[in-house]
Amino acid sequence: MAVILTVERKTAKARIFLALVYAVLSLGGLTMVWPFLVMLAASLTGPYDYYRFSPVVRAFWDRPDRFMRYVAECYPRFPAEIFTDAPAHWGSWIVVARDRAGGRRFAERHLAGLDDPVSAAHWTRMARDYAAFNRDYDLRNSACTFDPRDVAGFVRGHFEAKLRAADPQGFAALSPAARRRAALE
Repeated sequence: MAVILTVERKTAKARIFLALVYAVLSLGGLTMVWPFLVMLAASLTGPYDYYRFSPVVRAFWDRPDRFMRYVAECYPRFPAEIFTDAPAHWGSWIVVARDRAGGRRFAERHLAGLDDPVSAAHWTRMARDYAAFNRDYDLRNSACTFDPRDVAGFVRGHFEAKLRAADPQGFAALSPAARRRAALE
């Protein structure tokens, strides 16, 4: 059942009313879709771009933004020790993400080597060599599976050996309890 009859729809007053109704409905739809898109985009973000509250993730089409996202995934806070050329005020990823122009300049400096075919070939060769090394590396060397009961004895033996090497005669004169105390100091 129509709110406005077909005959009444032809008047200017009814058309304005219908336009307002459709505008309010469109605005209501937009206010529901926009937060949904922001929520969907936030689920695809990381520590670098989470606080942007944008309905789309810029890293889909922006190469410098993709680089910064990757660096943020590798380091929980901005690695100023590694990237010494970064601005001094970049202490957290929130600050880095807010400085869009600075982030773009920073990323473009580090990605410039990919535009040079010689550098790109060199980097590709390095990545291939590293991948080959990782494929051939024995996984047993990558995990430390110690027994907590053995740690105290190992540490005591290690530091007693250092103490013995530093002063063999003084070490021989110490009692076992004094050796343990001296090794821990």
